Amino acid sequence: MRLAWLVAGDIEQLTGGYLYDRLVVEGLRDGGCEVRVFEPLEFDDGAAPGAFDAVVGDALFVREIGPIFERVARGTARLLLVHHFGSWECERLDREEIGAFEARAMAASDRLVVTGHATAARVAALATGHGIDVVVPGADRLACHPRRCRNGDVIDLISVGSSIPRKRIPVILDAIERIGHRPVRLTVFGDHDRDSEHARQIAQRVGGSEVLRARVVLAGPVDDDALARAMADADALVIASSLEGYGIALGEALHAGLGVLASRPTAIASGIGGEAVFVFDDALELAEAIRRYLDEPGLSEAASAAARRTTLPRWADTVASFREAINRAVSAARARAPDRARAPR
Repeated sequence: MRLAWLVAGDIEQLTGGYLYDRLVVEGLRDGGCEVRVFEPLEFDDGAAPGAFDAVVGDALFVREIGPIFERVARGTARLLLVHHFGSWECERLDREEIGAFEARAMAASDRLVVTGHATAARVAALATGHGIDVVVPGADRLACHPRRCRNGDVIDLISVGSSIPRKRIPVILDAIERIGHRPVRLTVFGDHDRDSEHARQIAQRVGGSEVLRARVVLAGPVDDDALARAMADADALVIASSLEGYGIALGEALHAGLGVLASRPTAIASGIGGEAVFVFDDALELAEAIRRYLDEPGLSEAASAAARRTTLPRWADTVASFREAINRAVSAARARAPDRARAPR
């Protein structure tokens, strides 16, 4: 199987969407597929007949993907990978404009792959007549380190995600300020360069508050081992996102035996619940959840035990499911172009 994988920027970026792309590409290569990764502007002659069995385009660069798919040679399968659509982000000012690009990309696709069941339901309402495959991310990317015993009365929280409006880091800061001078520490891991102005505002907010200066560390991005150790040392992961396609960090935290405080959109997107996941709607409810961790000494351990009991997807299953989706798309595309039909390899 010869595949072109289209993604904007460096596929090694440490964000959920890029992690998904990279791990699926690596898994497909390990399984014998020939996968070439292109940035949109690089993919010029790849549309030649017979160059690829399938082209996978990540909707992270949805402005370019429709025109590219329209040029792809007949008989080559076109799969649109949707983590979520930008037009769903309430913080964006270009939602109508980006929605038109999304519609064009879907119309030019043979099949859609989405990363969560909630996302599939939203996409299905837009992409009528398209086949949709749900291929959820694995949770077993990071090593599992022995969990640290709770350090006295201090509650250690971590947040994982780029400093962009959709991640709603200010909601977490609001909750920390509501708690006041009680012993809570928050470490925020994530890229500060994706939206430098928003990151600057967050840093300014922390620096201007006595409570936050004493309790919040904006750590930036870290490698896999450092993140795995941070999860082993923390009492809970906090995710306040207004929108997630799935929420890779949530699954990875549970895999590490770490309880999660999750915004309702994140919990719905992941489809994972139970005693390990505390759901909140706003900063007030998040503050109450953190107070429970402070006031109930056994809560962190109980959430950890529940996390370890949670059945989670593996990346090997993700790769296998994605390959099945590609095979379905390739078979359908070749059926429409019998002059070039060949069985998937």
